[in-house]
Amino acid sequence: MEREIDDARCRLLVRVPAAPSPSLRDALQVLAAADRLAGLVAEADAVPEGLAASLPAALLLAGAFEPEPGADGVIVTLGADAEMEVTALRRAWGRPGIIVVAVGTSRHVAMEAGEFGCDVVLFDGSLDSVSDCLHWWQQLFVLPCAARAEAGSISALVRAGADFLLVDGDWVNADLAHEMAAAERLSTSAPTASN
Repeated sequence: MEREIDDARCRLLVRVPAAPSPSLRDALQVLAAADRLAGLVAEADAVPEGLAASLPAALLLAGAFEPEPGADGVIVTLGADAEMEVTALRRAWGRPGIIVVAVGTSRHVAMEAGEFGCDVVLFDGSLDSVSDCLHWWQQLFVLPCAARAEAGSISALVRAGADFLLVDGDWVNADLAHEMAAAERLSTSAPTASN
């Protein structure tokens, strides 16, 4: 899930239920074919059987501190000792393991998580706050950033610089690939605002 230097394409992390609907499975196939699907996110005790193996996507477990068979990584929220927790996660999951740390809109926690070895920081909050965090992060850091997205916020978060968007599978559809591509075209053609 590392961002290529010249790759401006935002990709999706889709939270999936234990029993995805046929329409969600179809949408995931279309998104994967369009190279917009980076990963599936599931609860450790509710991983959809066979879904991850059928897609070119990582399987991330929500809140699982210990590795599970077939999982590629984890999405967690840190407690009071970020260094100890990220270090323990890295030790448990190893270097190929993907560690995504949810940081809310705390720039301090985001920097700590990155410093201590996470692979992606995940911003979550109001659209304006998260957009500000994404823009700030992209100006200063190479480590990929993600944002939790709602149906109406995809375009704004792509334009703000999200490398990944965490979305709920209950509203995901194949048209997201087109919406994301259109937002990227807008962001590359728009003049940069000076501060």
